Amino acid sequence: MFVFFSSSVFGQTLTISSSGQTGTSGTNWSVTGSTLTVTGSANIDASVIVGLLSSNSLSIQGNSTSFAVNVSQAITSGASGNGLTIGAANNSGNISLNNPVSLAGAMTIFGGRVNIMDTLSLSSSNNLTITSINTVIIGTTTVGGSATVNASGNFILGTNIALGTGFPLTASGGFTKTGAGTSYLFSNINTTNTAVAIEGPVVVGNFNTSNATTQINTNGGNISIPGAVSAYSGTGREYTALVYASLYDAVGGAVTGSTTDIYLRFNGGSQSFVGLPGMPNSFDMQYLLVAAGGGGGGSNIGVYSGGGGGAAGDA
Repeated sequence: MFVFFSSSVFGQTLTISSSGQTGTSGTNWSVTGSTLTVTGSANIDASVIVGLLSSNSLSIQGNSTSFAVNVSQAITSGASGNGLTIGAANNSGNISLNNPVSLAGAMTIFGGRVNIMDTLSLSSSNNLTITSINTVIIGTTTVGGSATVNASGNFILGTNIALGTGFPLTASGGFTKTGAGTSYLFSNINTTNTAVAIEGPVVVGNFNTSNATTQINTNGGNISIPGAVSAYSGTGREYTALVYASLYDAVGGAVTGSTTDIYLRFNGGSQSFVGLPGMPNSFDMQYLLVAAGGGGGGSNIGVYSGGGGGAAGDA
């Protein structure tokens, strides 16, 4: 059981889903050249993205600095060299890749909290660059070029604690994490004779039943970790609370007296709740609690959105 406390209102959000609009413009969105601009709540089909990528690189942007994106439909493009940018510098909205993304170009993401919840694949020598507060990766990620995470807060490379298997991040051209926040490594990082450099403290955890330790495998490349390195001592439930709290502006922890339940207390902002890949059934979300007279919630292909909360109060 999850207990959620929230006091939020919805801002500018783009949802990419099979129920979305097609064409070159629609409700609160339009395309000009190689830029798709969102001006409010919008829902588009992934075929719009794929079609635009067929001829050029594409930038998806809002007209505010709180632009959120939920990818709830697979995006697959084989157009060589045509990359995808989501958000722009200083964007504070959450970016959530909840379905597979496969590109033959580079990918750049700007967001407050960025999460990759399914497989991500960038072929050839194309690079992945993420700039965020927190970045959470809970999906097998394969990058033909280099991967760079610029996170001022937490970076979490998660794991499948239900199956005891990992979600490795493979970046042939090397991996770099910048920012003073903590990096939590629960799955392997793999490169091909290229360097791995991680700033800030590093906490290494392992719920993988097939490997004794979580590994950084550079196959001959240098490894630079100048900060403190320690072992993760939490339980699977505490891991889940850590991940959820990093996905949102929230505080998470264990429910007193329970062996499975956790709670999250959101500090504000628009929130869309997603079940974590590899989360045990015993941790499944059972209900959403909004403080002091919230509005109605909604859902879209496994992404659950709570209504706007009223004035803060006891729950």
